[in-house]
Amino acid sequence: MKRYSNRDPREVLENLIALQSRKGKWFAAGKTAGYLDIALDCASDPEAVPATLMRAARDFAGRDPAFAAQVALHAISHLLHGRGFDANPRDIDEASDHLMASSRQINKTDWAIAELNQMADRPAGDDFMSRRLRIKLSELQAAARGDGA
Repeated sequence: MKRYSNRDPREVLENLIALQSRKGKWFAAGKTAGYLDIALDCASDPEAVPATLMRAARDFAGRDPAFAAQVALHAISHLLHGRGFDANPRDIDEASDHLMASSRQINKTDWAIAELNQMADRPAGDDFMSRRLRIKLSELQAAARGDGA
């Protein structure tokens, strides 16, 4: 922005994303600049890094839980499709925990569980991750029913 101080920062970011055509790589820039709508768009791109998304979901849970919940869902989706460096099925747990923590703050836990159910019902690229999601989902549903399993 120092170089283009006379230009609208949002416009500069949008132009850079369009020029690079690798939206997933611009998630952190959009988030840091405060353009959360742009960041969410970037989070949906296959090149978005699940670990980065999970950290953002954790960090924004208190500041903007609706954003954090959406970012956590994108992280889970990427994990289910085998994306991410050194991804582990336990990452599903972490992302789901961030999703649920954020959704509780905005009174949307039913929505979050429904979203996870939809993801669990879709074929994914990583069987380990899919199995872990189904296990985590059954734990979340049991907790929601109050039977603690």
